Amino acid sequence: MAGPLCNYAAMINTTLRHRTITFGAAGLLASALLAAGPLAAAPAAADTTEARLLGYRDLDRGLKVDSTTVGGLSGIDRDPRTGEYLMISDDRSTVGPARYYTADIDVRASGVEDVKITSATELTKPDGGAYPSYKQSIDSPCTGPQRACDRDGAVDPEELRVDPVTKKVWWSTEGTNKSPTVLNPALRASSKGRTVQELPLPRDFRFDRAERRGPRGNLSLEAFAFTDKGKRIVTALEGPMIQDGPAPTPEKGALTRISEHTRSGEIAAQYAYPLDPVFAAPKDQPYMDNGVPAILPVDDKGRYLVLERAYSDGNGYRIRIYEVDTAKAQDVRRIDSLATEPPTRPLRKELVADLGQMGVDPVYNAEGMTWGPRLPNGDRTLVMVVDDNFSAEEKSQVIALTVSS
Repeated sequence: MAGPLCNYAAMINTTLRHRTITFGAAGLLASALLAAGPLAAAPAAADTTEARLLGYRDLDRGLKVDSTTVGGLSGIDRDPRTGEYLMISDDRSTVGPARYYTADIDVRASGVEDVKITSATELTKPDGGAYPSYKQSIDSPCTGPQRACDRDGAVDPEELRVDPVTKKVWWSTEGTNKSPTVLNPALRASSKGRTVQELPLPRDFRFDRAERRGPRGNLSLEAFAFTDKGKRIVTALEGPMIQDGPAPTPEKGALTRISEHTRSGEIAAQYAYPLDPVFAAPKDQPYMDNGVPAILPVDDKGRYLVLERAYSDGNGYRIRIYEVDTAKAQDVRRIDSLATEPPTRPLRKELVADLGQMGVDPVYNAEGMTWGPRLPNGDRTLVMVVDDNFSAEEKSQVIALTVSS
């Protein structure tokens, strides 16, 4: 049966006024989110986080910048030194080379006044060569050591961030477990597009050829950001690891993992994050998902905004932003399987924004978010980017919200 199958309203004190949605500080427990059936009401707290839509702007379809087609925009960050925005394309070197764009985005209290994409920067291998396309990786699979295949193989760029310490541009590639050559997820630093460094990731972030554990294909590492003034890197797996249970369905959510890494890649802390159930059963094709494409620190004390992007065939997208606080959550880095050993204190999440309830119509594939400039009244702006999937039926967009607490 199509339609939402989860009852969030019973747990959240929600008011809609002038496109502002206010949510109580009482969080959502993972155990409640993952259970089917009615949920008991939770009392609202005095302190609230408010989000309001400022506006959004469509980008011209087929826009060309530096001989590349603008599209597939899946991640965004603002360079605080220049005020410029960087937006990465998830093009797998098919429409054009792996790349990111630089843009001037004028966000004001009146909305998104203008978006000017000023340049494209190609992402290249450590030797300066172009990354191959996925077709090239299939036609000529890598036969060398796995480390070399990962370094020089095709990439699936998803997110980027400006390093507050080194000022280099870091980006994530989700990898693939489906081509003849398995290519693992990675976090890489670039200087003028050229890869100069890679963060060592834990073994569990690599694909298991037998698919008994580790990340799922196309649900691995997308989201990351710098926190604690650049001393740590936070990552979120888009979906649950295989050993942590099935991916979300309309009947049931799932647990994925948010990790805080040191600059050397070691996991300093890890938390179980409860993904919502998929909001509706698919209609024609059996395709549906809900996952985390972006995460953003609210402060340097363990509070984060988490973007959940859900899709259901025939029903479209639902985009929600939640706030979590790691202060009272259980560290699960030593738990092998969240399915066999459920955490007693998963992250509690508080709904901050639901784009479909705020005036964005229709809702497309929003995948990236970053903090923009503060407004004259002191409120923060949140700037989001929408991936058109290089489809004539979808759009590239920039969306701006204002967030206050």
